[in-house]
Amino acid sequence: MPSSSPLPVPGPDDFRALARSSPWRFGSLHFTHRAEGADPVEAWLRRPGHLEVLDQGERHVETGVPYSRSVLYFEEPPTGIQRLLPGPLRRLPRWGAEPGLAPPDESSNPPIRPPQEFEPLRRPDGLVLERPFEADYDDPMWENYRWVAMLDPVELSHGVEVSEVHTRDRLGRTTWTATVRALPESAEDAGDGYDPRCSCCPLLFGEVSQALEFGPGGRPDSANEGADYPTAYWVSLDVETGIVVDVEPLDGDRAHAAFTNQIHEVGLLPAPNSSQ
Repeated sequence: MPSSSPLPVPGPDDFRALARSSPWRFGSLHFTHRAEGADPVEAWLRRPGHLEVLDQGERHVETGVPYSRSVLYFEEPPTGIQRLLPGPLRRLPRWGAEPGLAPPDESSNPPIRPPQEFEPLRRPDGLVLERPFEADYDDPMWENYRWVAMLDPVELSHGVEVSEVHTRDRLGRTTWTATVRALPESAEDAGDGYDPRCSCCPLLFGEVSQALEFGPGGRPDSANEGADYPTAYWVSLDVETGIVVDVEPLDGDRAHAAFTNQIHEVGLLPAPNSSQ
């Protein structure tokens, strides 16, 4: 079992290693997510492939990798026309259903192989040095891929400048906090820049992510003329789980950028070959 104790003085490489390690640091998570300009949502994640979200009294269940299956639970049937969920596979809401995790999606071909089935190459402290390539890493999505990225922030382990790393107590939990900047690709080594899971909803929104999404200069219309993009972020990773618990722009516009996660409870990964 990897140690969850922080190093005495974490540095940039330690921060990057923690950002690679989330899939192997916990099995279940109960937390509240608060994003800039949006209502908070409460969520329960169980790995691999189960997510339940409570949003303004409506209970949603997502299973499998993003967009594999969605079910929406209501405490009371809504009035008017029944609503359908987004996504390629849509299901009608289930009225009066008992809240809980939906069964796993076994329809994928080839079957999904979660990272928990593989042992990564670790550092002496238990953090991940190199991740297996064979695994399907994404947890179920809520709304967009930034949700997926915050639960497994591997995009913060490569193509970013990490500085001023320090340990702090946040809501009774040990976190590593750093100043992080997204780096563009260099002319000499294409592919060495910031590589978000999805450029439209990255953890580090700014000029680099906009160039990845729309090409150099950002959006090709007038919507972002004079946009005051953040150039650096204050990012906090929870040491026990490796997930992002704070993203705060240090300059520029906060829109599309700031969010927090408050962790309520963490469960361990099941032992290898144990029943789920």
